[in-house]
Amino acid sequence: MTSTGTGSPTRSCTRCYRPPSSEYTPFTMPRVEHGTGRQVVAAVAAVAMLGLTACSEDSEETDSASDWQQEDPCSLLTEEEAETYLGEDASAITPKRTDEQDRPRCDWKGTGTGEVTLMLWEPPMPDVITDTSDTVKVGDTIGYITSETASSCHLDVEAHPAFVQLQARGSGGLTSDESYCDAVARTADGVLARLGW
Repeated sequence: MTSTGTGSPTRSCTRCYRPPSSEYTPFTMPRVEHGTGRQVVAAVAAVAMLGLTACSEDSEETDSASDWQQEDPCSLLTEEEAETYLGEDASAITPKRTDEQDRPRCDWKGTGTGEVTLMLWEPPMPDVITDTSDTVKVGDTIGYITSETASSCHLDVEAHPAFVQLQARGSGGLTSDESYCDAVARTADGVLARLGW
């Protein structure tokens, strides 16, 4: 404590330091432009909407791509078509359905050597099937022949959204002059029509 001339005591501080006015720089809050916060929120919302739209489209594509896997291949062959390969007893044959590797498949097995296999599938390497000149016309598309004999045919038909594979073997040759794969191609054309492909 010190005393002034008037006798009033004053407080002195030897540890305090106040810089001269020339060295003192007042602190000010950075300026925020009006609307900046709203713009940020709007941008984040837009990005979120784009993400939701993309997810929705991906989901729809996935659902659409798997629709063909819900088809019942055993319902795609008429009794008349089955008789072409299995004979008159085709109506008494109970087809067997399987879904190995998510590929709907149906097998008809006759009492003799006659048999038919119908499968819907997506070849992992389509070029392996389509890289051949051994083809047959199936409606508006093409069937690729893997093998053919006088009494059998293995045919893969290119369609969308999946290929249709038909393997047919008869107990004997055909009564007509057409090749075996021509007969199978005609059957495959009917299958595509029922699928709406």
